[in-house]
Amino acid sequence: MRHAVVHWNGLWQGANGTLGAYENSYLGPVQYEPRRPYFAQRVGATITANCNDQAVIDSDLLMASLCGIEAFWYLMYPSEPNFLAPGKGTEDAVFTAGMNGGYKGYLVSPHRSKVKHAFIMEGYRTWSSPALAADWDSYSSVLAARMLEADYHQYNGRPILALFDAASFVAQTGGGVLATAQAAIASLRTKVQALGGQNPYIVSLDSTYTNLGFDAFSGYFTYSNQGQVAKTYADLTAVAVARWNALKASGSQIIPQITSGLDWTPRVGSGSPYVGGESVAGTAYAMPTTAQYLAHVQAAKTFIESFPGNCESGIGLHYAWNEFSEGGWICPSAADNYGDRIRGIAAMQGAPGLPSAQINMAFQSLLRAV
Repeated sequence: MRHAVVHWNGLWQGANGTLGAYENSYLGPVQYEPRRPYFAQRVGATITANCNDQAVIDSDLLMASLCGIEAFWYLMYPSEPNFLAPGKGTEDAVFTAGMNGGYKGYLVSPHRSKVKHAFIMEGYRTWSSPALAADWDSYSSVLAARMLEADYHQYNGRPILALFDAASFVAQTGGGVLATAQAAIASLRTKVQALGGQNPYIVSLDSTYTNLGFDAFSGYFTYSNQGQVAKTYADLTAVAVARWNALKASGSQIIPQITSGLDWTPRVGSGSPYVGGESVAGTAYAMPTTAQYLAHVQAAKTFIESFPGNCESGIGLHYAWNEFSEGGWICPSAADNYGDRIRGIAAMQGAPGLPSAQINMAFQSLLRAV
């Protein structure tokens, strides 16, 4: 199985156990200690986990490459100035480090060539506001050029692009008219090929508007049951596996979405204006043990190997590298002995894995604990 991972960009800082208005976060209270990533810094009562720090980005890429992870798929935020250019921009007053910081750090990392990258478009972020046809034309032109880079993730020579929230894409890009949105997707394909690239391999990350012209289907996060009832990790993986099987029954091409968890309760009451349930508690799924998570990864690997006709790319998509506050991550953290999840992935792949059993010991320069 080829391993790709959703990489979320962001920054978190909080004091005395409070949650700042950043989506990608770690909390101080003891019940959230498992979410503490290897690069967290504590100075007195303040804990900072800055995913945009260049040293963190470099380490993430090195660790991923050692553990057989082939690519990071980056969420893109086109409303930032020069959103695909090096140098961190600012989308708004909250995300002062730039929501594209992870990707921009990737561009200048000495380990960039070790891990491929691809883009995830969110339907409601496919241009800057207001929504104009010229915005999509400009945005898609920049995307097309970037998708031809040597280290862009491909299937069979075709650059991969994912779309999450197809309904919003149709609403914004097509004004609610399906044919207009279909033409927008087709225009992107044309631009890539006009630049000398192969026809993009476009992947839907949800189940709406399946007729936009997708080549394969996967998922972003796995979720069901809007009620505020605690669930087990097995309940969550059952939802993911059911989607794999439903897609197979439909005859679709599949990139199985692999879930590492979902529990956004740390965000509730944070005052964040962003989506994800910050003001309302959703279903909380129990955090998996490393063994449970790796069993789910193995199930995805077995599925891909058992149904090659439906899984032509051989890719499994992990959610996610660093969604610490949303509850799904495989970045080394206190929850998994600082790296047991990705060490397990390495073992499945025959990859060398991490050089240390305790990554927080191997990367003391990043901890800076006071």
